[in-house]
Amino acid sequence: MKSISVLYTILLLTATNGVFAQHQNVTVSSPDKRIALNIFTAGKKLVYTIKAGNIPIINTSSLGLLVDSVDIGDNILMMGTPKTSKINEDYAIIGNHTTAHNRANEAEISLSSAGKKFSLIVRVYNDGVAVRYTIPPNTKHIDAERTAWTLPDHVNKIAWADYSQSYEGVNYVTPVEKVPEGKTIMAPVTFETSGYYVSVTEAD
Repeated sequence: MKSISVLYTILLLTATNGVFAQHQNVTVSSPDKRIALNIFTAGKKLVYTIKAGNIPIINTSSLGLLVDSVDIGDNILMMGTPKTSKINEDYAIIGNHTTAHNRANEAEISLSSAGKKFSLIVRVYNDGVAVRYTIPPNTKHIDAERTAWTLPDHVNKIAWADYSQSYEGVNYVTPVEKVPEGKTIMAPVTFETSGYYVSVTEAD
């Protein structure tokens, strides 16, 4: 098992119709019900898992940002019922396809940590998961990223790159254990597990 912290906060997968919430647990499924994102608390820490059917894609991993020296993923309290919606839109694009199809289930989860109120907005697609944080009001600065991606147990090789602001770092394909501990690496990070190719990357 390997936990990798990447600079960015969005997870995309290559691979109920809705949302279920109970106590400190929220589950969001893809429109085709194949992918499930589960968000919950463990030891007062905000964490998540992702599965494709019964196959673990991302094991239990932390969520959070260090905001004004406070980790808003710690001492977390889920407030009320998540706001849910269905994303179903088409729009024109330039490229291999003339039309993009945007289909997902979305949940906005209201949270509180150390008196700071914010929201976690998640979307689950048939082929991916996206995570976005809102920033607590009157925030002065974001100090660090606390989101992590804990890879499943059976990953043989992983594609990754050195950190570079120009996005021109050296790329590698190595066994998981060859990724240097504590090293900042660039998105996307791609690995194969149980027949799925999974990429962790950023998005606007």
